[in-house]
Amino acid sequence: MKIMKKTLPGFIFLGIGVFLILGLFFKISPFQIWQSILRFDLREFVVLLTLTFVAILIAVWRGKLILKSQGEDIKFWNLFFVGTAGVAFSYLTPLVYVGGEGVKGYLLNKQFNITWPKVAVYLTIDKLFEMTASFLVISAAVIAFVHRLGFPGLTKVMLTVVGLTGVIFVLFAIFYLVLFQKKRVFTKILQTIRLDKTKVGRGLIKAEGDILEFFDANSSYMWKAWFLSLLRQIFQVSRHILILFYLGKGLHFSASLMSLGGLYLGYSLPIPGALGVQEAFQSILFAIFGWGAEQGLAVSFILRGIDMFTVTVGVMVLFRYGIKFMARTTLELIEKAKWGTRSN
Repeated sequence: MKIMKKTLPGFIFLGIGVFLILGLFFKISPFQIWQSILRFDLREFVVLLTLTFVAILIAVWRGKLILKSQGEDIKFWNLFFVGTAGVAFSYLTPLVYVGGEGVKGYLLNKQFNITWPKVAVYLTIDKLFEMTASFLVISAAVIAFVHRLGFPGLTKVMLTVVGLTGVIFVLFAIFYLVLFQKKRVFTKILQTIRLDKTKVGRGLIKAEGDILEFFDANSSYMWKAWFLSLLRQIFQVSRHILILFYLGKGLHFSASLMSLGGLYLGYSLPIPGALGVQEAFQSILFAIFGWGAEQGLAVSFILRGIDMFTVTVGVMVLFRYGIKFMARTTLELIEKAKWGTRSN
């Protein structure tokens, strides 16, 4: 019963995604979508896949840099496999941006002996960079979208999205202002609720100190991480520019930016894999540009095909480490049973 209660919201959101995608299929001919997909040949798909993997490798490089700042020197490809395992797991959870962090943390701690406080610092800093860079793309996409349609052409839903983007932008600005001023907000909260003297509280206070130290104007690690985050987004935008180019739409920077922004916006909603939402965003965008909603759906399916390569690698990693974990746990139980027998 408890498992049902925990998984029910995920199934509800998944149902919403399935409903959205079926609704699009009722409005758009599958034949037209298939014809649009056939515009991409194998060479073009490989180019798009390569750009995607370069963007992933840049994210891994950034993560390695963050761990190095904590005194941990994990091998690049080990961190790559940890990252893909996290991506695979997050793709199946309602919140794609944060769903796989627990898996990444578990693997770093259990397989590579990185302490939990350092894992927490790494996950927090890495996610901050990723979310900030993604939000900058979303903000730029919203500005380009408003410029394209003009305020009179925006619906109430679109105006709501624009308004929320503005509010989140202000919140991000306030957050970074507090961060760079090195104000220990979390420490004060723990002191207020009298948890600062506990083992967990001391660990969290230490983690906050490490995060504040990382975000120092004189920290070369921070500036390198910012550079890698922006470089990653350049490769992501380039991928979308090429997608439109391969569809015969020419080189469109603003449309590519909106397409990527729509992808990120879809991933921020509580629907597993942004199923249906991503397709809706791309279809609306292509319809606005007069390119046909079916081509927007085709783009979405191409992106999903690329995602599946990453997810497949991640699933294999999860399977491999899952087998190792089960074997190790079984051996530990056998050893405990032996010691129990000897003591009797």
